[in-house]
Amino acid sequence: MNRDSSEVSIETADDPTEPTEARERISILDRLRAIDGVEWAVLTLFLVSLVAHLWNVGPRAYHHDESQHAAFSYYFAIGTGYRHDPLLHGPLQFHIIAAIFKLFGDSDFTARVYQAVAGSVLVLSPLLLRRKLGDMGTILGALFFFISPSLLYYSRFARNDVSVAVFTVMMFAGAWRYRSDQRLRWLVVMSAGLALSFASKETTYIAAAVMLLYVNAALAHALFMGQPRSAHPKLMERIEDGVWLVPTAWIFAALWNPLTRLRQRLGFETRPPEADVLVVLGTLVLAELSALSRLPLHLLGVEAVGPEGRTISIVVIVVLLAAAAFVGWLWRFEWWVACAVVFFAITVPLYMSMGTNPSGVGGLFWNSLSYWLDQQEVRRGTQPGFYYLMMVPLYEMLTLIPALIGGTWLAIRRQDHFALMLLWWFGGTFLALSMAGEKMPWLTVHMAVPLALLAGYVLDGAIRGAARHVREGSGSILAWAGGGVAITAMALALIVTIRTDIGLNIDHPDTPVEPMIYVQSTPEMPLLAADIRKRIAEGRASSIVLDDSEGAGITWPWAWYLRHEGIVYTTSDAIQRGEFDPRAIVIRMRSERAAPPSLIDRAGDITVYRHRWWFPEETYREITWDRLTSGILDGSLLREWAQFVWYRGDPALIASLDGEVYFPAR
Repeated sequence: MNRDSSEVSIETADDPTEPTEARERISILDRLRAIDGVEWAVLTLFLVSLVAHLWNVGPRAYHHDESQHAAFSYYFAIGTGYRHDPLLHGPLQFHIIAAIFKLFGDSDFTARVYQAVAGSVLVLSPLLLRRKLGDMGTILGALFFFISPSLLYYSRFARNDVSVAVFTVMMFAGAWRYRSDQRLRWLVVMSAGLALSFASKETTYIAAAVMLLYVNAALAHALFMGQPRSAHPKLMERIEDGVWLVPTAWIFAALWNPLTRLRQRLGFETRPPEADVLVVLGTLVLAELSALSRLPLHLLGVEAVGPEGRTISIVVIVVLLAAAAFVGWLWRFEWWVACAVVFFAITVPLYMSMGTNPSGVGGLFWNSLSYWLDQQEVRRGTQPGFYYLMMVPLYEMLTLIPALIGGTWLAIRRQDHFALMLLWWFGGTFLALSMAGEKMPWLTVHMAVPLALLAGYVLDGAIRGAARHVREGSGSILAWAGGGVAITAMALALIVTIRTDIGLNIDHPDTPVEPMIYVQSTPEMPLLAADIRKRIAEGRASSIVLDDSEGAGITWPWAWYLRHEGIVYTTSDAIQRGEFDPRAIVIRMRSERAAPPSLIDRAGDITVYRHRWWFPEETYREITWDRLTSGILDGSLLREWAQFVWYRGDPALIASLDGEVYFPAR
């Protein structure tokens, strides 16, 4: 069902002429028979994307983080258990990958299947918003999800950012659909998306904050617009009324019935659906923010550590859970219980490792946020503040231009609430990630998602408008010329996007000639690992000894690649003293420290290899505002940028951390 091009408000989610009972009686078989062209198009894109995500996904060298995720999932699968550790993010990925290992075996391929399938499911997700995106917008949104360089590359990666993207779409889609169709199902969808996201990665705190701020602002607007015009006839009084509503709207949502008299005096008679969304989202998130209490406690000289800290954390968590339940009781307790049951039935068992680690539930309510609050001071990656100003245009050019230009026009000129929500989603995420201490290329995924949806929405309206002008033979010469320029620009951006996808996933998937590929294990490692496994299997070596000294930095991904061979972890000093089996394969970091005679004198093969390498970041970290301004004015920056976009970097400039493998004599 297409939306009218002049529409600026929230429309109903279903055809109002069709009885609700009749819609609910439609069987699954009837629904399959009713699949239309748009759904077939999106389903086709899903199947093509599934092939693209799974094709040859195993051979690329495992990144350090990937190998940890895969290895600990393997340990879980073979029965050694799993304990949630915020360093490795949420528990959901480990449970799913472990289940895949149990069903299909552990391999470089199966460890990446979960995220590959999640990336393909993301292609289906615009169907949740079809009634707003429009037919063409839904298809384009699915296409953009498929070919986005950020999304496609990290869909073929054992990291959890792409699955989080799926769950974030569930959150926003559930909230939006409830605003137009006040059914419990959409609040449940939102709650499930929030739970799965919290069980996956701590970026959920950012997504939830962005969404809470948006819904609160939307509620303030709804309350303001719902007031009788006669209540505040003067313009300035109405403006002042709207301003004070922004920081207080959530109070009316939480205490709607107790504040009845005040509401009546203010003219707030009808409860907007945004209030329900805010109650559910806010109460489910509230207890997960318990660790924020550390900040005021620190100002008071109280540190929440040790036994005292444990007591403090339990008290804070219980108080916040009770407050959440109280607000839910004041609202619609049956509905709130349904949403809370869905949320906690997903999160609690996962954090408790299905009951095998009861204390792991602390990761949901306290440990995760506490750990990442501390990590902001560490500033891992040490990227500059303009990092995403570089990354987003470089990789999401195809959707960035129509999303920002068209979305801003719709939000300002047409007061389009949907465009405003997507702009808020993108802008809030961009700002939060830019301010965060840790900036990594895979976080670009979380900005690519709202851009893809907004670009599809904008282009749907543009295409329908252009089609109308063609049918009517209308439109000025300037409009036709502008349309031609826009089509040409989009075609060029599409070509660059596809070329980028080919480079990232086929030409150099583990060679960091561009910043999306970050501190990557080298393609030498899978080949060397295969050789080591072969020698062990043939009895040409007895075991594997690995230098696991602090600072050596070569444990991963060897721990994953050689998991079946039984690695003996030791120190560089022990190796220097010759404390290893003479028939062992010894792996150590290459350094200025000479290898001991016990290794050199064995007369076996010695292989020097590049363990990991990284993109030369000094190329952009050294950029100053003066250099940026002069480069723009004389055109040199544009030429360099265009050359890099098309050809990428020089492999000869890549620095590496090297290792050595000492094989015993044959």
